Amino acid sequence: DVMNIQREAIYRKRNNALTGERLSLDINAMFESLLDNIVFTNKQNGDYEQFRLEVFRILGFETKIAAADFNETSDLNALADKLLEEFQAFYHGKMLTLVSRVMPFIKDIKEQRPEILRVTIPFTDGSTHPIGVTTNVEEALETNGRSIITDIEKTVTLAIIDEHWKEHLRGMDELKSATSLASFEQKDPLVVYKMEAYKLFEGLMHKIGEETTSYLSKGDLPVQEQRDVQRAPTQQRRAPERTQTNRSQEEQAARRAAEGVSKRQKVETFQREGAKVKRNDPCPCGSGKKFKQCHGR
Repeated sequence: DVMNIQREAIYRKRNNALTGERLSLDINAMFESLLDNIVFTNKQNGDYEQFRLEVFRILGFETKIAAADFNETSDLNALADKLLEEFQAFYHGKMLTLVSRVMPFIKDIKEQRPEILRVTIPFTDGSTHPIGVTTNVEEALETNGRSIITDIEKTVTLAIIDEHWKEHLRGMDELKSATSLASFEQKDPLVVYKMEAYKLFEGLMHKIGEETTSYLSKGDLPVQEQRDVQRAPTQQRRAPERTQTNRSQEEQAARRAAEGVSKRQKVETFQREGAKVKRNDPCPCGSGKKFKQCHGR
């Protein structure tokens, strides 16, 4: 039950990213949650310099909130809203700038290679290998590049969710093994498991939100020439073919197994030496008995 609840929550976010529905709402929620946490944590510590450095480290921009405003403002929500407004202006401006650099290459591809419908554009935050973002050429031209921004957000969100979800599943397996020993400490293993699983899931959601926000805000499109924008591989439906192939492979394997068994079980031919001994003849062993009563039984 615990795993099902977590799985439903994760796959709801994943489906939002796949379809594009509510994706902007999910991303804005990630932005708000992360920025609230940055403000509240550093305001509680009364450390403006750490606040400024953390904004730059995670989000990649210099905040315009002055030390006096940070220290004198008692309304944390107002301070968080100010940082959010500042960040959103930076983020949307940056994305439009990145797209404006790519659009000339998209237009050239449309004019020179009209048969190409989808292209893959590299996107990276500089710390990892670029993520290939696939986008539709026609949609990019019709929306003046705004569809590329959506495709970037979808691709990055999916990649980070999948990566951390796999790590989380391994952590949950380890938790299950660890909490099975709770009974030795006079504790209910199920209660311990639920509490620790909730903490792990909260940590998972925080990591997904922080890493997605950071990757998007610090990401870049390292496109210098048209060949950097590559043709996307054609997507084909594979399920029916794979089913038929599996069935065919199973039949072939069964035939090979049957042939192998028949070869292994092949009876060797016995070569008789001399004339055949009849059942009523004396037994060749010299016992004096008839063959049928001795070695012929």
